[in-house]
Amino acid sequence: EARQRAVVLHIYDVGHETTAMNSVFKKLGGGAYHAGVEIDGSEWSYGFTDTGTGVDCNPPRQNDQHVYRKSIEMGYTLLDEQEVGDILDRLSDEWVGTDYQLLKHNCCSFSQVFCHELGVGSVPAWVTRFMDAGSSIENAGQFVKTGIGETSAAVGTVFDGIDDKLALRSRAHTVADKAHVVLENVDEKLALKEKLNVVANGTSAAAATVWGKVNNLAHNVIKTSSDRSSPKDATVK
Repeated sequence: EARQRAVVLHIYDVGHETTAMNSVFKKLGGGAYHAGVEIDGSEWSYGFTDTGTGVDCNPPRQNDQHVYRKSIEMGYTLLDEQEVGDILDRLSDEWVGTDYQLLKHNCCSFSQVFCHELGVGSVPAWVTRFMDAGSSIENAGQFVKTGIGETSAAVGTVFDGIDDKLALRSRAHTVADKAHVVLENVDEKLALKEKLNVVANGTSAAAATVWGKVNNLAHNVIKTSSDRSSPKDATVK
């Protein structure tokens, strides 16, 4: 039968400058805290490192980078030593030191995950309240930033559409102007053709008149000549 082992959450004031501040913030339900989880006589926590894992181990309540504040008994885990060791190996691979983020991926969020893995539930809300609030503000800022970016892109698309329409309109006006010029040329050619037709018709009429007169003159000449050449009737007395 597995031996139950106690899990204890140790809370520190971050650094050495926040103790007085946290005494005030604690009354407001939060603060800037460092957290570590103790099991089997070792305290496990997470922090920034330049290389490798960010998971670290130190004696309980003796993290010299922070100021110890209090301990919270989280309960008992039913996992055996091998299972706990496997969890720590996996978390050490997953929680890389360079992934550390002050508001989203820090010692308190590691302690939260580790306690869940051990089966003892969540850390007290006041431990992560300021972290969660800061993360929400950051997310809100990112949301606004993204919204502004998307709005700017949308406005840019609208202006691009307007530019395209203006360009199309300009091209349409150009085509219309050219068509107008062509039509004006056509009108001029039709007017010239009409004038030529009038001239041609007038010329034809004049030619017909002249030709009629020439025909009449020729007919008269031929008739006169015929009359002169015919013998007159002799009168017999």
